[in-house]
Amino acid sequence: MCPLNRGQFNTFKQENDFDLFKSQARTIIYKRLSQFTVLGDGQQFHDETRKFLDLFDVEEQLHIIEIVEEFELHSTLNREDDNLSSRRVLFSCLNQLCTFTESILRYNLNTPGQLGSLIDEFVRVNRPNPWTKFYCRAKKSKQKIFYSPNYVEFNRNLRYIKRKSENNVSRSIAKYFLYLYCVRNFAGHHFTVKHRRSEFLFRFSKYRSTAMLNVEFTFWSIFGSLWYIYRFFQSHS
Repeated sequence: MCPLNRGQFNTFKQENDFDLFKSQARTIIYKRLSQFTVLGDGQQFHDETRKFLDLFDVEEQLHIIEIVEEFELHSTLNREDDNLSSRRVLFSCLNQLCTFTESILRYNLNTPGQLGSLIDEFVRVNRPNPWTKFYCRAKKSKQKIFYSPNYVEFNRNLRYIKRKSENNVSRSIAKYFLYLYCVRNFAGHHFTVKHRRSEFLFRFSKYRSTAMLNVEFTFWSIFGSLWYIYRFFQSHS
């Protein structure tokens, strides 16, 4: 299903046609999580996706939907015509998704603290789930994947996380939280999407298709952490 174009997006917001707005987002969320994550597929997963948004209050639902719709819209625009404006929106969507996930994690754990300590606590309550072991090993690795002083190191850390977690379900779950921590930490200290010759998530002008695939993979991996948090607390409520 194609994302909303800019005119539709603004019309839905202005007319407050929330049910249609939410239905569109549900379809996108289900499709992309099935495509980019190992969280599930099929009818049961589709039903869980429908319940997922209803877990949040209306304001939170609107925030999630707007992030998803903006990301899908500007992913499409940037695939068609590489442009700085869309890249800035994609970067902003990643940052917003990380911040929102951090706030949901803080609320459900009922504990203060920054994202790193929140994920550590979430890992603790998930033990002995196999994915927690890989997360802890990756966190202690010499790669220092959560520390990205520049775009070169940031891209290298994202590639490292992806490479180490390929073809392994348990590691894929850990990957969602590694991406969350890595991107949130980087986005919290960097505002622009371009630094000298290194642009955000690879060089778009020359490798646009590969770059967009990696941006989408990163976004939906982080969304996977939000989904996993939701399923965990639902099963323990």
